[in-house]
Amino acid sequence: MATINELQDEVVEEFQDFTDWMDKYQMLIDLGNELAPLDEKYKNEQNLIDGCQSRVWLQCDYVDGKLVFTADSDALIVKGIIALLIRVLSGHTPTEIMDADLYFVEKSWSERPFESNPQQWSSGDDQADSHVRPCLQDQRGRGLTASDYIIYKRYIIMRKLRTIEMNRLTLEEFKEAEKLPLIVVLDDVRSLYNVGSVFRSCDAFRVEAVYLCGITATPPNVEIHKTALGGEDSVDWEYFKTTEEAVEKLKQKGYFVYSIEQVEGSTKLQNLPEAHPSLSKGYAVIFGNEVKGVKQNIVDMSNGCLEIPQFGTKHSLNVSVTAGIVVWEFAKLLKL
Repeated sequence: MATINELQDEVVEEFQDFTDWMDKYQMLIDLGNELAPLDEKYKNEQNLIDGCQSRVWLQCDYVDGKLVFTADSDALIVKGIIALLIRVLSGHTPTEIMDADLYFVEKSWSERPFESNPQQWSSGDDQADSHVRPCLQDQRGRGLTASDYIIYKRYIIMRKLRTIEMNRLTLEEFKEAEKLPLIVVLDDVRSLYNVGSVFRSCDAFRVEAVYLCGITATPPNVEIHKTALGGEDSVDWEYFKTTEEAVEKLKQKGYFVYSIEQVEGSTKLQNLPEAHPSLSKGYAVIFGNEVKGVKQNIVDMSNGCLEIPQFGTKHSLNVSVTAGIVVWEFAKLLKL
């Protein structure tokens, strides 16, 4: 078997073939993906290594006088570094490992172009920087480069969450949870896919209810479900034969009614925080047909109109896109 130094030299030679930092990081990611999976029984608190944002499990077995390492991590680049450490150290005696001068990491990343200028570390996110920087120190106390930091954020700090990590409510919990005091009204929306998309956005921000009016289709419907993905089950809805009936009911209940339309004297959406009245009950927003928009008589019945400023050639947004933007603005304003 090759000595530790011989194995280190192999690693250094492989990485020195790359002149582009991104290639080096890609190789680390590839090595991590090739690492043999660690048996789930070894992913326990005893094998968890403390000290950084990512989680690393290290299992060490003593076999025929030699130490055999297996490991895993939930971070791609860290997993690649682990693969290199296992390659260099696993299968050697405790004495050989204790006496080894581990230089392959430093030599593989010998160029540190931003080390002399710490200001170039900044990601623009002070909170993230202050949290991450203490973790970004190697064994010799030398800070990693700006490139290291960018990749670290991309693959570790910005790791995509698994579904089970998103704290999603069950249907029962959603029904019981506090709702955003906002009712979304669809005025003759033709496309079932648009209807489903609106339900999905309303679910995301726990909107109080959706009012479906006129020709707007209602659940249960296979086509609505394709884009609603169950939002039509979680969000309360009510059907009205005419939008006028829906607006009358909203006003009787004390809601402030906005039509989302381009009209004279409209309030630009970004000015909503300054323009909205303080009401104890809530708000309603009306979205119109894909071609004709909100009907003029419905605009006349409304307490106000909101408009999304646009700067291109169309001045026309898809109704479900518009709904997502407007509902998000109310979610920020009302702070559920």
